Amino acid sequence: TLSFGLDAAIALDTMERRKRTGRHGAALYMASGFDQLFHHLDQREYRLQLDDGPVMEGKSITFAVQMGPYYGGGFRICPDARLDDGLLDVCISHPPITPAGAAAIFLMAKGGNHTRLGRMELHQARKVHVEFDEMPAAQVDGERIEARTFDVEVLPAALRVLR
Repeated sequence: TLSFGLDAAIALDTMERRKRTGRHGAALYMASGFDQLFHHLDQREYRLQLDDGPVMEGKSITFAVQMGPYYGGGFRICPDARLDDGLLDVCISHPPITPAGAAAIFLMAKGGNHTRLGRMELHQARKVHVEFDEMPAAQVDGERIEARTFDVEVLPAALRVLR
């Protein structure tokens, strides 16, 4: 998982809470999520290019790039993502949104049901290039990263797995 904005703020806050409290699991993620929902609904302007397609521009509250469907205690942000399909799945949540609306989306995301909402945008691609107007909260698998421009690419069959 690579995420920006609210999703990243939740993941990073969850990691900080885990270090402070020793707690873990979905309850910790939910506590962090609701705290961030009411304090960090920041929107960021972005420019996105998928594969070699046209550049798309927009504003996001959350922006996630995933290989698999789950993160953060079992939330299905990209419910159709597959680890073995050679594609990245992208989920973008667009403003405007109220804290109550964001909380509803957050709860729906647990089961992957948020994707049917009109403010959610889903894509698949082998390469993702995204630039933000300002440095967003950003994380990779719970680790903070800092940049405004990100390039992500799937390298099929690059990892050899023994089983």
